[in-house]
Parts: sequence; C-alpha cells; structure tokens
Amino acid sequence: MLIATLTSSYNRKNLTLNSIGQIYNDFYDKDIDVKHYLIDDCSTDGTREIVKNCFRDVKIIKTSGDFYWSRSMRFGWNQIRKEISPDFLFVYNDDTNFH
Repeated sequence: MLIATLTSSYNRKNLTLNSIGQIYNDFYDKDIDVKHYLIDDCSTDGTREIVKNCFRDVKIIKTSGDFYWSRSMRFGWNQIRKEISPDFLFVYNDDTNFH
C-alpha cells in the first residue's frame, strides 16, 4: 500500500515539524509505504531548511507565496500524480495534532 501525505506551510515551522513528526511516528515500522509532500509557500522562517534536516525524505516544493492552502493542495496533488500513483492521499493542515 502506498500513501501520499500532503500539507502546506507558510512560516509555521514549529507547527509543520510537529505534524510531520507525528505522522512519521504513526507510520514508523508499519508495512506501509508513505511518501510525504510539503508545499512551502515561500516561507522566510526556515521551514524548508528545518524540515529537510529533520525529515530528509519529505519532498518539499517551494511556491511563490500566493498559493495559500487550497491552491497549494491542488498544486501538490498534481505534482504527486506526476511522480507516483498512491492508493490513498492523506491531506492535512500543518497545525494538526494527531492522536
């Protein structure tokens, strides 16, 4: 099974790190292939750099700063479909806490 995760962020590195980290913990050591995608809408707070350092396999796509959430999700989904054919797409806000 292949799951693609998709979120977007703009200058919310701590929230983004937290939500991605929680997803990593949920899928750690499971028999599920997960590909993570982050649409970074031109953050200036170091979001891209810290996510890349902490989670090397997250595909980070930088956009122009005017995508906001819905355009980021559409753009991200189109990028995912060009690269992989996931069984499921898991879309979430970067400020979500998973339990």
